[in-house]
Amino acid sequence: MARYGITVRTPELTEQRLSELEMQLVELITEGRSNRQIAARITMSEKTVENHLTRLFGKTGCRNRRELVVAHLAGRLTGLAPEPWEPGVGAR
Repeated sequence: MARYGITVRTPELTEQRLSELEMQLVELITEGRSNRQIAARITMSEKTVENHLTRLFGKTGCRNRRELVVAHLAGRLTGLAPEPWEPGVGAR
């Protein structure tokens, strides 16, 4: 892309301090919940959830849910720290 004069931004995920609501959203996303399920769980509209996620992506530099979950599990998002993942522990 550089040869075309286009700079591609690679988000540098530094440790981010998130609010309690933002961490709750991250936890629900980590559980695989949809926007509709999240909205029902924390009693807000689906559109409000979408707005919060858009701001959360901007704040963390993540472009999608998968990047957000990876950043959370890697410990780059702080607030409510995730439990360290260990293979075979908690497996169903």
